[in-house]
Amino acid sequence: MEVATGLKEPFPKACTSCASIWLFAAVFQGCHVGPPPREVLWDQTSPEGQRKELVLNAQSFIHARRLTVGKRKFPMDCSGFVGAVIFRNGIDIFGDADELEITGSGVKILYKYLSHHGKIFGQSQPKPGDLVFFSNTYDRNRNGLLDDPLTHVGIIEKVARDETITFIHVNRRGIRRSFMNLSFPLIHKRSDEKVLNSYLRRDNSKNRASWPSLAGALFAGFGSIVKDFAQKSVRNDHPTQS
Repeated sequence: MEVATGLKEPFPKACTSCASIWLFAAVFQGCHVGPPPREVLWDQTSPEGQRKELVLNAQSFIHARRLTVGKRKFPMDCSGFVGAVIFRNGIDIFGDADELEITGSGVKILYKYLSHHGKIFGQSQPKPGDLVFFSNTYDRNRNGLLDDPLTHVGIIEKVARDETITFIHVNRRGIRRSFMNLSFPLIHKRSDEKVLNSYLRRDNSKNRASWPSLAGALFAGFGSIVKDFAQKSVRNDHPTQS
């Protein structure tokens, strides 16, 4: 899709696991193939150290063609990527969610899990290693309406002084970096060509020009598995749609 600036911007692909119930045994070829690799060290690591490890592991997957941690294979989509990064740090979110009977799409499972075992918060300042959730990044139920909550997720890499967030996620071109600025959610680029908000949605419908497509406009919330509860926690299994 050609954007207004004349540059082509990649969009997230419609993840299979983001659109349907996760069948763990089939998708992961056995959920409990050995323990997570850093189960003990995670609890012994400081919050700052945990965040550093999450970011480094997310960065290590950029441009990867597959998501494998040890003998565990994750689907190449947004929630599979996040699950692989967290699993590498010793937390088996999808395996635990299966045992706890937390169901839904991959993105919804991550959101619900963090609602009970981490934190979910709104527009307060996020930190590297936090997750960022989006709604309505595609028409999941194919009804032509903006009523598709929690359709995409990424991991925050850094937050700039102007509050532009760089996050790593899976889009149509693979595992890449994108940007979001909640202070200017409807602006793609500044006059100096710096990207504030990446495009996260594309549509072939007649209404696409009036529908939100930038990251800031599709933002649904932040979450974290790191338990340094500096941010105000907001427990909400039904986020307001962007």
